[in-house]
Amino acid sequence: MSQEQELDSFWGFISRSIERIIACLDGLPADELNWRPLENANSLYVLATHILGTTEENILGVLCGQPVQRKRAEEFAARGTTVEPVR
Repeated sequence: MSQEQELDSFWGFISRSIERIIACLDGLPADELNWRPLENANSLYVLATHILGTTEENILGVLCGQPVQRKRAEEFAARGTTVEPVR
């Protein structure tokens, strides 16, 4: 397998995984997007936001050496009324 094929394979897995996670949020009203099963647990919206932040940091920052202005604490405080901002 060539390096390009390997990269395509990895990116395919990553992008499909993110798309599946975000698809789980489709059609949910704000109260369900932001619902937390326990007081200290994360909502679905927080999880999607955090996954995007982690992916950006690892791909752009770690692998590509680009500066990333990630605000991790804000990811865990994220709230939304629709899935569109994370899409």
